[in-house]
Amino acid sequence: MADSLFERERQIGTFKGFTESGLEFAAEIVAPYQPDETLTPRSGQLLLVELGTPDEAILGRITRFVPVGVMAGPEGEEYLASMSRLSREIPQQLKEDRLRYNVRVKLLGGIRMNTEEHAAPLKFVPSVRKLPHLGARVAYPSKEMLDFLCRLGARGAIRDTVIGHYALGEVVYNGGKDGGRTSSLPCQRRSRCTLMSTALWESAPSYSRGPATGSPT
Repeated sequence: MADSLFERERQIGTFKGFTESGLEFAAEIVAPYQPDETLTPRSGQLLLVELGTPDEAILGRITRFVPVGVMAGPEGEEYLASMSRLSREIPQQLKEDRLRYNVRVKLLGGIRMNTEEHAAPLKFVPSVRKLPHLGARVAYPSKEMLDFLCRLGARGAIRDTVIGHYALGEVVYNGGKDGGRTSSLPCQRRSRCTLMSTALWESAPSYSRGPATGSPT
């Protein structure tokens, strides 16, 4: 397990602030355009927002992301229309310099490094009172962290019951394969989650009947 929750290659932006959304609060994230497709925000994806130290973070889920900046303004619209008429691609360097995303994140709780002896390396907390500072780092969770989050509540089980794979649309975290195709964000280990349960009845279930008790319950 890494010494920090935030891996440099998985950082995507910075924390901007909170906005009120109905009866709850959502975090606003500023994320620059990333040429790497694996770092592009996806609806439903989990995010970490740093809380003071790299060992503690807010856990959230992306609910909305929209492009902002010069490329998303009126001048950008005219430029995009011109490039479309000329059938030209937008220069990659221009997108990296002028395009960014405003990402809204629904808060799910918190996660921190666990320093207790003989305990799991990570600890999830359902409620967080601390607030991140403006400019706090934002990153995607590591593969090991995803595996931990997908198995919350099953840490004391003798054996896992695999009911499917954690999935985000066409991206399936199943060890690197998705219907014969390599997923864009493969996991090193199989992750357990109720979000995708297609493997639940791959084989016929078997039942064991207990001894008769004399009367139905």
